[in-house]
Amino acid sequence: MLSLLQFCILFLPHSGHAETIFEDFETGTFTNWQVSGDAFGNAPAQGNVGRQTGVRGYAGKGSANSFHADDNGQGKMVSRAFKITTKYISFLIGGGAHQGKTCMDLVVGGDSVRTAVGRKSNTFHQQLWDVAEFKDKEAHLEIIDSFSGGWGFIMVDHIVFSDDKKVEVPEAQPPAGKERPLFVSGIQVPEGFKIEVFADENQVTNPTAICLDENGSLYAAETHRFRIQGGADNRENVFWLIEACEQRKEAQVAEALKTYRAKEENLISAFLVSLSGGDRKTGELVFEKHGAAQCMQCHKVLGKGGDAGPELSGVGQKSREYLLRSLVEPAAELSPGFSTINLRLKDESVQTGLFLGEDDTHVFLHIGKEKEQISKENIEERSTPTSAMPSMAGILSKREMRDLIEFLSSLKAKQK
Repeated sequence: MLSLLQFCILFLPHSGHAETIFEDFETGTFTNWQVSGDAFGNAPAQGNVGRQTGVRGYAGKGSANSFHADDNGQGKMVSRAFKITTKYISFLIGGGAHQGKTCMDLVVGGDSVRTAVGRKSNTFHQQLWDVAEFKDKEAHLEIIDSFSGGWGFIMVDHIVFSDDKKVEVPEAQPPAGKERPLFVSGIQVPEGFKIEVFADENQVTNPTAICLDENGSLYAAETHRFRIQGGADNRENVFWLIEACEQRKEAQVAEALKTYRAKEENLISAFLVSLSGGDRKTGELVFEKHGAAQCMQCHKVLGKGGDAGPELSGVGQKSREYLLRSLVEPAAELSPGFSTINLRLKDESVQTGLFLGEDDTHVFLHIGKEKEQISKENIEERSTPTSAMPSMAGILSKREMRDLIEFLSSLKAKQK
């Protein structure tokens, strides 16, 4: 028989341990993450993605999966910041095993202090980081896919902060139902005709009506997508409708477009549709090869490019609004040493140079190879610092601007 002491020990209530689910990807959105690139899609995956097969071991329904552009896609997910308060971080991970390229990193103080990769498998496995030494420090997570090729993807799910090494993982809930047929079963195809898919759920997600016009063009009306099943969210692609309206000749359409543009108070508001939803790779091509913009001729990124403008390797740490303002109205966001100023002095001489800044008593210039300081007491008149960079508003389309901003936002190298 059990003694009274044994009985009490066996039935003492479990005191429990600190455990917080930081991310389980069950909300259907990436609300708590900053996502760049084309690899992770626009929403958590549910099981397999695209031609992927055999994905298993995830928890619940959703997970982060960078296979949306197959093995060739690249991208990054950066979590919201948090303070480390527990001993361990537990998570599920799968996919490629490329160190530093298909991985999840814990970043503290700007440095990666923990990293994990997959096992070249479509099966998730559980990993545990001991993070006790970083207690009370600010941190964030980065899920990275910067590899194109075999096993060039990463999958992550069920990130938990815990004081216990053992963390229970819910069972996977695969999408219900069988795979949908490519075409409607029983369709009759006349002799000499064939059927081809030219738009699937990656292009048309929530159609409510379709019609053909007199030129044979097909139009589909959609409701808002809200990032359903990884489809592009059309709330972030307003210019789709704008561009379509620009190509129409009907007077009513032209009048509606005119009314819309009348609300654009300035260049910044006209380009607000370009703030999000761009393609990083296309933006990189705009940066490197756009004949009129010539970004790379003046700006350097990771050692490549010109020196006429400021280094941009870490510009992604700025907000998207800042980037848009810098592109559309360069004079509004001047970097020290990259704007020109004219000073007319009281002795009638003129000093022209690169504006480095000023304090209460002096203006600092870079004239030729020398740095000069001009006393404000000797200045009769001064011009407003001007940028040598032209506004991109008259050079890039809204689509090109959006892609360029997406690329610039991905440049988060630490400034030295």
